[in-house]
Amino acid sequence: MNGTDRTGLLAVLLFAIAVVAISRGDGPSDLLDVVVVGDSFAEQSGDQLLALADDLDMRAEVYAFGGTSICIWRGQLEELAAREPQRLVLSFAGNDTDDCINPQQLQRTGEQVAEIYRTDLEWVLELYRAAGTDLYVVAPPPIQEPALEARAAAMRDMYNRFSVEHPSVGVIETFDQLGPDRQYHRELPCEADEPCGSDDMVTLREDDGIHLTPEGGKRYAQAIMGEVTGVP
Repeated sequence: MNGTDRTGLLAVLLFAIAVVAISRGDGPSDLLDVVVVGDSFAEQSGDQLLALADDLDMRAEVYAFGGTSICIWRGQLEELAAREPQRLVLSFAGNDTDDCINPQQLQRTGEQVAEIYRTDLEWVLELYRAAGTDLYVVAPPPIQEPALEARAAAMRDMYNRFSVEHPSVGVIETFDQLGPDRQYHRELPCEADEPCGSDDMVTLREDDGIHLTPEGGKRYAQAIMGEVTGVP
């Protein structure tokens, strides 16, 4: 598939996702308590996050697709800014395959990619300043494969530095839920209401060492909602 075909296909996919963006809540359709925009981690925790928001009588929407970066969502972010959501959560782990972030498909270090995301975050912060929206970023959990973990670590470092320079931006950590001791864990001891195996462990990550199982998605969603609402 050439670059033009790939761009067109991705545009169609993203348009479809935007049209059917999952949401819950009984408030007016233009009222948003929480909106999440992101890549696969957000996609795999979207249903669980909406359920948690519903339990708190909050209106939430999730716009997410695996492998995407901030720049591919610029149009959607501009539309959402006009709705002045109370909270915006960006959940990106450092993908750089979209043409908007890597048109020449170059091989880059995690630090180089993170700096591009940093520039995009500056744009998002300015875009939502007038809306009075609280902005959060989600630091990616540990990843099994060393090269990909290096990319995730560069993103975590960039997010933390960005928050220091812009104290209004909150960083949501997922270590407690998915990576105690800051290491990758496919399974962890079960918590209340989680399906346990015979060894009292719950599987949180898929076999690829990256993505989330439904229970992993629930923990990821809990980390987000706990931080943005203050409700554990």
